[in-house]
Amino acid sequence: MGKRELKTERKKILILILAFNVGLLLFFKYLEFFNESLRYFLGHFQLSYPIPLFRFLVPIGISFYVFKSLSYTIDIYRGDMKPERHLGFFALYVSFFPQLLAGPIERATRFMPKLYQKFNLNEERVTHGLRRMLWGFFQKMVIWLPTPNLPLRGKSDGSLINMGFGSKTQVFKNIKLSLSVNPILPGSV
Repeated sequence: MGKRELKTERKKILILILAFNVGLLLFFKYLEFFNESLRYFLGHFQLSYPIPLFRFLVPIGISFYVFKSLSYTIDIYRGDMKPERHLGFFALYVSFFPQLLAGPIERATRFMPKLYQKFNLNEERVTHGLRRMLWGFFQKMVIWLPTPNLPLRGKSDGSLINMGFGSKTQVFKNIKLSLSVNPILPGSV
């Protein structure tokens, strides 16, 4: 699509790619629903429906992949960016799940240039990254996971003290609870 000069050719390719991507999404997510609905509808009129049920395992994240691919395709069609020649960079853009947690689908025009930026990997950056990972791990295992199991004490103003984090003993109980509940950690039950 990036090499095509005529807008009509570009539009035909865009429609073909859009139809393919949306078709994949419909096939994997909704084929069984439509098939079963049609079978049920025709059954009311005593009509046979010879098409068998298809049971597919839906690829994890299919909607995410489809919408990322559509975003990329639309950016190319609009001329906002040139097609990516590096298959690995394109695959990284389409499958970059950490961005999913941060918000809406990021445009290829913002993401792709970052892949070509040079950066220095040094001890300070690695240490900073590992500290952030450890802090997130602590938050999840000690604060987040055990919280639903703790009874609220006192006023329910949302403070940690009122959620059972009022003492060091309670924090250690939370650590012990999280280690016994979470099977991911070595040594847990």
